[in-house]
Amino acid sequence: MPPKRPEILDRLLRSYWADPLFFALLTAISAQATYRVFEIPFTLQTLVVYSAGLWIGAKKGSLSQLIYLLAGMLLPVFAAGGIGLQYLYDQPSGGFLAAFPLVAWTIGAINKRHRSWLRAWLAVQAGSLVLFAIGLTRLYYYAGDWTVLQVLEAGWFGYLPVDQLKILLASSIYVSFPRIRKNFENSSAEKVDTL
Repeated sequence: MPPKRPEILDRLLRSYWADPLFFALLTAISAQATYRVFEIPFTLQTLVVYSAGLWIGAKKGSLSQLIYLLAGMLLPVFAAGGIGLQYLYDQPSGGFLAAFPLVAWTIGAINKRHRSWLRAWLAVQAGSLVLFAIGLTRLYYYAGDWTVLQVLEAGWFGYLPVDQLKILLASSIYVSFPRIRKNFENSSAEKVDTL
């Protein structure tokens, strides 16, 4: 007979917090690998943020990203092992990171667990617009003397093709795995005591 899990772990896995913690962990892991396409660095973080909004909805999706950001205040979970509020302030990408909770919330609020690929795709497009609106605004103030066109060139034009690929992937994966999606929906519907 296998050993019994500790009760607190069992309660955590069945609680409201399990899905947000899972997506916060995925976001942290996805920040650690950087890929380069035409010398532009990318991580898979936004793919996870988009997926959080689709899979676990507006509230839990945004909570997962708040957990990620809070973890980043104490642990090196940001890209390249970054840590703390100063990291968010010092990085040109700080606005993009700060936007993650609102991005996940926007996607979840628009999609509302519909099973349509088009609805999921439109929801993630809207989330991407929120991401770039906040991120580029922060980049504009961070850069200081850049024109709006320079900000768009540095922070949007080069990233747009890969972002569209991530949007396509997030939407397609979401509608392609109904059994997994149903498990997330059931875990959200269960009323279990939280810790």
